[in-house]
Amino acid sequence: MSIRSATWIAWSLCLLCVALATASLILSLLNGRTLGEIFISEGIVTFATLPVSFSVVGALIASHRPENPIGWIFLAVGFLYGLLFAGEEYAIYALLTNPGSLPLGAEFSWLVKWIWAPGLGLILVFLPILFPDGHPPSRRWRWVAWLGGLSIGLICVLTSIVLWPERGPALVRPGGFAAEVEGWRSGVLDWVQLKLAVPMMLVAGLGAVISLFVRFHRARGDGRQQIKWFASAATLTFFWIIVFAVVVEEFLSAGGGVLEVTGALSGLLVLPSIPIATGIAI
Repeated sequence: MSIRSATWIAWSLCLLCVALATASLILSLLNGRTLGEIFISEGIVTFATLPVSFSVVGALIASHRPENPIGWIFLAVGFLYGLLFAGEEYAIYALLTNPGSLPLGAEFSWLVKWIWAPGLGLILVFLPILFPDGHPPSRRWRWVAWLGGLSIGLICVLTSIVLWPERGPALVRPGGFAAEVEGWRSGVLDWVQLKLAVPMMLVAGLGAVISLFVRFHRARGDGRQQIKWFASAATLTFFWIIVFAVVVEEFLSAGGGVLEVTGALSGLLVLPSIPIATGIAI
């Protein structure tokens, strides 16, 4: 692909991702969410930084290094998460806030229940195994990509098949859809996602991280500095998720206003750190 064509495609996709992130914020306001929910408790603004940061850095990389798949992976992640956040708010508006006002609300309620998987798989598996030059350390690491791709396929295909008949308000109603759909469907999804596909993705992600250590051991000079940039940002993001998305969540019911504000503000800086650090490294 020529630099000119890559630049046009990359920045067009970037604008689309930014538009989706903006739409998610506008729709959340139309859905009656308060500014406190948007900026703090629900973290909508915080998570909207994902499609924006990944797509902007992806466009910069893809327009200068179109042969490196990292830039296109970032653009794909930005689009998938932009579609996830905007699609969920769209479905809530079309099915609950103002029923029947917009088309395809039921289809979007179904889409957002599995579109997260390819985005997570790209970040967790394919980004570390392909960083920084777009190739795994050697052919022996290809099993990681195959296992990661299989886990993504299982989640997307089986979830979409199981939930297609249930598409509609039940999938986006507050409180989760487990009690809203047929019991066997919820049971199948729990087994597929929590006991089969997600563990497979985690194993593939662990293999990808190990491959990065192998690459670091073999690298010299600039190669080591590139991996240090990426590893530092990934470690920071991992600990932020553990602290604020897992541990702190247990204390919010007891009145964690300060913790919510801290998590939301720090997330605005932490979540974009992986694409920014990767962009600097490349």
